[in-house]
Amino acid sequence: MRNPLAVLFRVAGAVYAIPCIQIAEVVPLVALHIVPQSPEWLVGALAHRGSLIPVVDMCRLIGGYACPIRLSSRVVLANCLLADGRRQITGLLAEQMTEARRLNTTRVEGVPLNATPYLGEVLLEGEMLLQMLEVDQLLSGSGSALAAYFANAQDRRLEALETHRNSA
Repeated sequence: MRNPLAVLFRVAGAVYAIPCIQIAEVVPLVALHIVPQSPEWLVGALAHRGSLIPVVDMCRLIGGYACPIRLSSRVVLANCLLADGRRQITGLLAEQMTEARRLNTTRVEGVPLNATPYLGEVLLEGEMLLQMLEVDQLLSGSGSALAAYFANAQDRRLEALETHRNSA
């Protein structure tokens, strides 16, 4: 997939791309519901069309800083694969998310710069380097902090349901 239609965003000056085929919607940043005792990168939950959607701060996750609150800060509602094979809409908050366009890239050869499962291949578009975000690896990738967190949350939810059923 050399010329995907993608939404671009920036973290710490680097450019990242999410293929539009994995995006349900892009929404402006609105007030989020706080998730108590959550990791720093889980900045809250968005009530959207009858669902509560977890929102991950990509600036915090990738760059180690909170996403600035700007007009160009947006939430991508991405269709992510869970470890159990189900899919879940997850919000990805990032800055300078202002365009969706067809990429015209070439692959950059060399040693991978990191082993983070959700950071995909590095591509060159003209003089600009960009990195593809592997959305399906966010919540299911081996070694992903997000995958571990959401798997543990699901386990706790199932345990609570079982306890509730047993006490009834």
